[in-house]
Amino acid sequence: MNSGAAFYESHGRKRMVRFGVPGMADILLLLPGGRFGAIEVKSSTGKATPAQSEFLNTVNKNGGLGLVAKDINDVVLAIQTHYASTSTMQKL
Repeated sequence: MNSGAAFYESHGRKRMVRFGVPGMADILLLLPGGRFGAIEVKSSTGKATPAQSEFLNTVNKNGGLGLVAKDINDVVLAIQTHYASTSTMQKL
């Protein structure tokens, strides 16, 4: 999901609607146990911007799981590690 804006016309007037927040992750999800997850998808050489890193850090500080993933293995490992000490999640 990207942050940004869209324009639409209503009653003859052009209006702008903003959505998302700067740095919002590409994928937002609800994890087992009701925890929030945010995945920023990057290429093998890609890096998170400062705004993206701040968003992911905020997710992590508040008990969620925020990560940068360069492939599906990054996602699987992060989820397994996140739930390693709980019985909420069965082995993937």
